This record gives sequence, C-alpha cells and structure tokens, in this order.
Amino acid sequence: MSRAADRLRLLINHLDRSPATITAEPTSTQTFTYSHPQRLRYSFDTDLLTPEDRLFYEENGFLLVKNLVSEEDIDRFRIRGAQ
Repeated sequence: MSRAADRLRLLINHLDRSPATITAEPTSTQTFTYSHPQRLRYSFDTDLLTPEDRLFYEENGFLLVKNLVSEEDIDRFRIRGAQ
C-alpha cells in the first residue's frame, strides 16, 4: 500500500472509530505544550493530531496534510481533469 493510502486509511479509521479503539501514532510536527481552556468539539485527544493541529481544525474546519497524495497522482488527476 502506498504511503498516501496508509495516511488516508489512518484518517478514515480515526473518523470511524470510537476514541478508545484508536491507536496513536507519533506525528512529524514539532511538539509543544498547549493547554486549551475550552473543550474541542470536532476532534478527539488521541495523539494522532497535535494540539496545534486540533485547534487549527476547530477554528478553520480543515487540515492540510502534506504529502498525503503523491505528486505523480496529482499530475495524473490534473491531466484527467483537463480532458
């Protein structure tokens, strides 16, 4: 399975499972200590996302996951979309 497919599967599993069944994976982003006073409504505290990522998602409604889709796939989709 490709790296992008693995990441997509992980995201889908995160959305489909209860918090107790999610396996935490370390992230590649820099870690920092953040204490948020309000309870975040749209994400679980599972160590899959950093507190910074969770807060960004809560405020903006999306996350940018770099390298989720390979450049090769993007080019292929771009060509198909132009037809």
